Amino acid sequence: MSLVPPLSVSSPLVGRTVQMRLLADAVAAAAAGRTGVVLLGGEAGVGKSRLVSELATDLPPDTLVLTGQCIDLGGRGVPYAPLVAGLRALVVELGPEVVARAAGPGRADLARLLPELGRATKESDVGRGRLFEAVASVLERAATPRTVVLVVEDMHWADESTREMLGFLVRSLHDVRVLVLLTYRTDELHRRHPLRRFLAETERGARVQRIQLDRLDRPDVRSMLRHLLGHDPTPDQLDDVCTRTEGVPFFVEELVELGVEPGRPLPDSVRDLLLVRLDTLPEQTLNLLRVAAVGGAHVSHDLLTRVTGLPADELDDRLRPAVAAAVLLVDDDRRGYLFRHALLREVLHDDLLPGEHARIHEQWASALEGSASGARSGSVAVEVAHHWYAALDVPRAFTASLRAADETRAMYAPREEMQMLDRVLELWSRVPHPEEQVGADRVSVLTRAAAAAVRAGEPDRVASFLRGAFDAVSRERDPRRYVHLLVKRASYVDELATDQTLADLTEALALSPAEEPSADRAAALVMTAAWHVMRDDWTSARELAEQGLAVARAVGDPKAEANALNTRALAEAGLGEVSAALSSLEQSRHVAEDAGDETGVVRYRTNLSDVLLAQGRYREAAETARAGRAHAEARGLVRSMGTFLAGNEAEALIGLGHWDAALTLVDRALGQDPPPSSSAHLRTQRATVLLLRGDPGAAAAVDSLRSVPARFAGQPQYVLPVARLRAELALGQGNADAAVEALATALESTGGTLHASSAGTVMLTLARACVAAEGEDARGVAGPGRLLDRARAGFSRAANPPVWDTVLDAETARLAGRDPEVAWGRAAAVFDDPEVQGPAHVRVYVRLRWAEALVRAGERTSAEAVLGAAAEEARALGAEPLLRSVLGLARRARLAVVGADSVASPADRYGLTPREREVLDLVAAGRSNADIAGSLFISPKTASVHVSNILAKVGAANRAEAAAIAHAAGLVGSGRPA
Repeated sequence: MSLVPPLSVSSPLVGRTVQMRLLADAVAAAAAGRTGVVLLGGEAGVGKSRLVSELATDLPPDTLVLTGQCIDLGGRGVPYAPLVAGLRALVVELGPEVVARAAGPGRADLARLLPELGRATKESDVGRGRLFEAVASVLERAATPRTVVLVVEDMHWADESTREMLGFLVRSLHDVRVLVLLTYRTDELHRRHPLRRFLAETERGARVQRIQLDRLDRPDVRSMLRHLLGHDPTPDQLDDVCTRTEGVPFFVEELVELGVEPGRPLPDSVRDLLLVRLDTLPEQTLNLLRVAAVGGAHVSHDLLTRVTGLPADELDDRLRPAVAAAVLLVDDDRRGYLFRHALLREVLHDDLLPGEHARIHEQWASALEGSASGARSGSVAVEVAHHWYAALDVPRAFTASLRAADETRAMYAPREEMQMLDRVLELWSRVPHPEEQVGADRVSVLTRAAAAAVRAGEPDRVASFLRGAFDAVSRERDPRRYVHLLVKRASYVDELATDQTLADLTEALALSPAEEPSADRAAALVMTAAWHVMRDDWTSARELAEQGLAVARAVGDPKAEANALNTRALAEAGLGEVSAALSSLEQSRHVAEDAGDETGVVRYRTNLSDVLLAQGRYREAAETARAGRAHAEARGLVRSMGTFLAGNEAEALIGLGHWDAALTLVDRALGQDPPPSSSAHLRTQRATVLLLRGDPGAAAAVDSLRSVPARFAGQPQYVLPVARLRAELALGQGNADAAVEALATALESTGGTLHASSAGTVMLTLARACVAAEGEDARGVAGPGRLLDRARAGFSRAANPPVWDTVLDAETARLAGRDPEVAWGRAAAVFDDPEVQGPAHVRVYVRLRWAEALVRAGERTSAEAVLGAAAEEARALGAEPLLRSVLGLARRARLAVVGADSVASPADRYGLTPREREVLDLVAAGRSNADIAGSLFISPKTASVHVSNILAKVGAANRAEAAAIAHAAGLVGSGRPA
């Protein structure tokens, strides 16, 4: 069945065989369960809507076509308008009960757009995410027994909220019978048009194809004319039409309507061509069309009646010639009219005289205000504001814009709310007593606009609105108001990442007396505590969090109280007071649940799993994160909150050695279109598993994270794990200096702060890199050693010290002049404790290094047993780089470990012997003959002979060239594992 209004046309479709086949193939793929997206572009008049209409009339009977059209309001669209139109058609088709059930936990949020679903909830800070997930759920449900084609026309006029929701749907719908078909005008896309970024981001998806509609060529124009004229055109007719229309199908039809005669003069411009066509209509009909054009591309009969004030019969008489001439089409439900082509409407609108323009916009504003119902109040409010503004009625435009701001906020459309508030501010000085109308002063509106800009992701506008607010408030005369602005500005900065944030909070605390508790003081204290948590200043953080907790309780602010308890817990964990931290977290959960604070409950789960991760309690961390994901899913917050918890769960699963489960979880969460922070976290876990497994795609996965350090500058939980992965790749290539540089740069950017849950693995990689860069005889006196000492001095007590301190002691034993055999034996003993749950790959690495130390000490029997256990566990994990290192050591030391004789290498094609391959790895790592001899347990003279043979076999003139050839040809082994 089709819910797209068919177009009335006078000629069959020509010249679009390829495009129709591509669209049909896309529908067939969707019908087979392969969700797809088509971006259909072309200039005005080239036939995009016609192509969609032809597609809709030729689909299988179990296909449901939902169509919406973006509304042109002079650069400001109506939030979600085309999607609401499609969803409303779905409600008609399936019934409100079915749609409400399909929306799940987001039903009440979706009811803000579709009141027929029931009562909407009060506004929530998580409502927008729940709304997006509800729309996706509804489409998935609708596509269960049938194929759904969601068509959105004229995306060049789309509002930002529509673009964002469509982007979410495109990224999050997978393996369901849905095709998203978006049309847009290519000739409208100037260099800074917002649709350009949307198209570029959307087109990256593997399921997305772009179809371009070009102008018709001469044979196609001839074919079209043959159908329109009923006979072949004369050569002069064909020349005239091709010259004038340049192959644009809509213009060809218009010329034929005018009568194509050889030698007859034709209009010089498209606008003149369309005006000539319209001028054939009665003057009263033409005047009515001008009124309709102001209303948009699709107008209802009832509204047109109100706007014109004409009796029903007279209105019908004036409309009939426009319908007969196919300038207007009757829509599918016979409740209104569509302009046959948007160009016709635009020409009519642009032809209005200034007085007409203002007067007709005023008529539309009045009619819309009189007809606004709960079903479309948000859309109507924006349209009313647009019409009063265009009518140059400043007082009414002011009031209408204010109402539109309220309505768009209720619709979770922050960018449109910001735009409406911007207009209120623009008109502020031009209306009498604006404070009385708004119920607040200009500073309050500026602050609210800044908050909307934050939700819309517009940091420049946030700064602009806040500058205006600060300019209007005196620090000396109104310190409370000034403090409020300081706290707001601090809260709008992403993740408390800047020193300016601390300056704002410090000033706010200085201006707010401790003896006068306030919500702003509580917020400032808790945010300052969080700032210190991010920098591992646990003592200051705990003290400030406790102060903030006391103020929050004094003023009765449960959200601030839950935040304070969460922050105090992180500080307590950093101080090694884990039991106290767990107690504070439980208190925060109870407070958040009692207050209905969804964000606070999820934050509790996130922080609890993070503390458990840092303590090496991977099973409990995974269970906690899993329970948090279930909580988020039950409340329709899978994408916005559940995906970050999925990252924490994956991190715990990696520690336990459950790598397949971790990858499955990560891939599923990435398919849910997570926010940037969750995406970075998830992709980091994915790259970690690939690197541990020696997957060929590991390097590309790490490279895909290159933008993360800049995006999350100064935030160790994102920056350092990515730097660690880059360092591991460098170590695998034998480039210890590059590994040290990657971590040193990252540590400098975070001020030396290590995030507790990842601190251990970061420190181990840093230690390995520094030891390799220092050399065995440097004794820690050079740069890498100092870097390692500084980093270790700041190593958090929150980061599972029984495991990591012992492993780091072993890794640096030789540099510190300690016995490596004893140190690695002590580290291995730690992992023998059943209470120590991992990380699994570090357990294998520790056994490898202990076995190596035992071989050096001549304890071959013990080394063989240790190495055999390491090989078995590496195989079970699927840790190929670790396994190669384990088997390589067994082969070099001639130990009887299963598989040691079967280690393959790409160096086979150069005719290198197994021993020469081992020597080449060390040459590529820059090791001297003496170093090689010590590592392989051979004499320096034998090492020299091997090096000479290698140079001859690979065709290198010297050791440096041999190393370069080895890296370029992929001859170098992976070295020590990640």
